[in-house]
Amino acid sequence: MLDVEFDKATSVRPSLAVEFADGFVRVMRFERKTDNNFALRAFNEVELPAGTIENGVITQTDVVATTLAKAIETSQPHSVNTVYTIGILPQDYTFFLTIELPGIAKEELSDLIKRKVGDILPMSESEVYWDWHRIRTEENRTTIQLAAVPKNIINSYMETFDKAKLIALLFEPSAVSTSRLVYTVDPELSKHSVLVEATETSFIVSLMSNGDIIFSSDVTIQPVSSKENVRILLRKIEQVIGYDKTANIDIKTCAILVYGQNPNISIEDTIKSLNEMGAANANRINYSIESKYLAGHIEKHGKDVYIPLIGAAIRGMGKEKQGTTTINLIPQVAKVEFGRQELANTLRRYLVFVGINVLLLIVMIFVVSAETTKRVEQLSERYESVLNLSESAKVRDVQESINNLNSITGKNLKLVNSVFDWDKLMSAIAAVTQPDIVLNNMSAVPATSGLTQDSWEIVLTGTAVSRSSVITMTDLMRQGGLFNSVKLPLESLEDGQNVNFTIEAKVKYTSLLP
Repeated sequence: MLDVEFDKATSVRPSLAVEFADGFVRVMRFERKTDNNFALRAFNEVELPAGTIENGVITQTDVVATTLAKAIETSQPHSVNTVYTIGILPQDYTFFLTIELPGIAKEELSDLIKRKVGDILPMSESEVYWDWHRIRTEENRTTIQLAAVPKNIINSYMETFDKAKLIALLFEPSAVSTSRLVYTVDPELSKHSVLVEATETSFIVSLMSNGDIIFSSDVTIQPVSSKENVRILLRKIEQVIGYDKTANIDIKTCAILVYGQNPNISIEDTIKSLNEMGAANANRINYSIESKYLAGHIEKHGKDVYIPLIGAAIRGMGKEKQGTTTINLIPQVAKVEFGRQELANTLRRYLVFVGINVLLLIVMIFVVSAETTKRVEQLSERYESVLNLSESAKVRDVQESINNLNSITGKNLKLVNSVFDWDKLMSAIAAVTQPDIVLNNMSAVPATSGLTQDSWEIVLTGTAVSRSSVITMTDLMRQGGLFNSVKLPLESLEDGQNVNFTIEAKVKYTSLLP
């Protein structure tokens, strides 16, 4: 049950993709605009001091955590707006295997894997974190994907994230991140293809089937000619392709996608040699992201560097695409801690909900003793205090306009002034109102967020001489710190005299407490 709930959380929580590779820490966060469209929210890369990572293990967690925090703080074009992270693991330290098991229920399958995993893994079970994922069921057979990574690598990542005040939700090998990008760019291509990543010491060959990595193996780059290394690579690709007995593919028909960084190997020459030797469908991974903040880095380091990071950032948008892997190598203890924190947060939200409603009840009782039956019915039915401004408040001077607001709404403000500081709200509105703006009406009602009423929803209407002054006022409200979720429907604005406008914003209850 814990695993199920944790998987649900990782699939919907917006997360920051983090990768430590090639001597850099890189962070990336996308925001979804529509189902098929997303934009870069935050990106950065900062060089790591030499010797901070050895054999995949972060050996100087304090230094790396500080560098990671710096990358997050200086990200562009916007700030990072989440503490949740997806950690990308180096593929050359990850074990991947796909095996067939009897077609039994998931609970029974899980018990069977736990009993057999020690015999399946080529390393000691006590030295690794492992996870499995069912990728298909046919007749009475189930095919699962099994992945494992040394504990010291994951533990060093967890410690680093903790020191950087981040919460790890997911750890996945870089080939899995890459497969997600391929699936996003071309779902058809991801049905049967081979990923070839060139690292400093080896070619890592991963077989992708229906969006999942089902097998991964590596071949060491030899100190021989580039042609000879390609021949060795070609034999490894043939072996990996043969691992999938269900697919009718071979070296001539299978798509081979080559990417990576090796100062002694040209990716273009490798692709050319592969095609000359019989792999007719070798090519690069092509993607396009329109962002001036990323363009300069791509020009400097090349597109291949950012392929796994982009794939993980796609997962971080909080909506996993069907067909992609759900392997997660995060430790079980982290899942337990996450569940404990979620329970505590739920209880805290409930107590806040109860407290706010008690506070509102007290306000209502006070109103009953001070106002007419009509006002009592209004407040008790809607739990709101409405601040109505007369249409006659159409004056040109800003201070006179604000004074008029106070005089017209004085009786209503007096009802709740013992709880909320409305003078602070009026002062904030006065500070941003432009000279040519006339405020006609304002209302404040409790806004609901989830199950909790925690904000006042403020609606301002008025008239301005020009559209630009309304936009300026809205921008100043966003920058002021008191208002949040400020909205201005631009379609209702037209240049010219006497532009009518409506501004919607929210103010936290806590911001107006004395």
